[in-house]
Amino acid sequence: MVSVKADSASANLSGFKFRSIEAGSRLELRWLSGDQIQVPDYDGHPYLRIGANGTFENTQSNAVYLNRDRNGATQIPDGLNPGGPPMWRRLSTESVARWHDHRAHRMGGDPPNVRANPEKRQVVQIENIEFSQGPVTWTSAVQVTWVPGPSPAFGYAAIAVLTATLTCTGLLLLRSYDCLGTVQFAVAALLGLLVVTDALHLVGISFGVKGTAGAALARVFNVGFASVAAWLIGLVAIFLLIGHRVDGFYLATFAAGLITLVGGLADVGVLSHSSIPFAFGVTVARISVVLTFGLGIGIAVISVLATRPDPSAAEFRKNSLRCGSLANASSLARRSAASFSESPAPAIRSTSAPVRSSTRPNRSRKSFAPGSQIQRSAPAVVQPAFRTSSS
Repeated sequence: MVSVKADSASANLSGFKFRSIEAGSRLELRWLSGDQIQVPDYDGHPYLRIGANGTFENTQSNAVYLNRDRNGATQIPDGLNPGGPPMWRRLSTESVARWHDHRAHRMGGDPPNVRANPEKRQVVQIENIEFSQGPVTWTSAVQVTWVPGPSPAFGYAAIAVLTATLTCTGLLLLRSYDCLGTVQFAVAALLGLLVVTDALHLVGISFGVKGTAGAALARVFNVGFASVAAWLIGLVAIFLLIGHRVDGFYLATFAAGLITLVGGLADVGVLSHSSIPFAFGVTVARISVVLTFGLGIGIAVISVLATRPDPSAAEFRKNSLRCGSLANASSLARRSAASFSESPAPAIRSTSAPVRSSTRPNRSRKSFAPGSQIQRSAPAVVQPAFRTSSS
């Protein structure tokens, strides 16, 4: 929401490059002329030193600790002597200094002119930062400009549409066709897309901070350890879902929920910010947050619906997970019932136990009418044949 513009035109020195980076979060000074220069702190004491042998900070300066927090709330250690001899500590071997400076952003809330007209782009603060090279000193102006952010309504609407579309599609497959196998493949594919989206989002945040590639990769695992854990759980869930394991839905619900919390809810503010420190641009950051929210909620809802107990379809879901197998099983059941109804009576009587002979002539001459005990027990003879055919 704040754009910082640093002007170094007054320096008139070759090799001096001063600018704002990371959407105004930090300042960067490059010094390529050999002799070292110094940046004083807020009280005029030595703070940074940049030269051919690297970049150093004075550990006796209060700015070392104040600049660690955007609001300057870091506790300053006792026993410091900012006005005494500097105690330099090397930060890097490069002739580049990057630091957060409270003069490069607005502190204490929005000014009255912004509160009165927040939709207008306007300058809210101008500060001068001093540099010195021996007896020579010069200043560069840092201008802080209020840039209105977009309305988050469009982002929220896109999240709602994506979530509703995924949920309705899942319900249609589960209730209309009972295609659990299709739903498993769909959830696995969506979960894979969610993991890739969140990984891109975290990489963009980590590499949006200027520095070495090694430091950016370290931030991926330090800042995003919860996301990395969710990715691993999601990969296990994908493996189970592709293998037609219902347990995959439970892991998919957990992974999607965790990614939505740490990758979506934690960064939902980008939908209304005009600028953020993101390596791939603010538009990609907004799209990644929308996809994370929509995919995460949709996957979680579909997975919960797919694991609800359904007694009427439990036997079919247990024996087969594909729509074609379910249709074949139903067709086979109808054919088996039709063949039983058309079978001749002697074939049914031949399956009964043999009648013992003539000690009791009245029973041996007994005839069985339709609907008698033997015909009522006939379904018990056909039922095992149906189960064998459908397996």
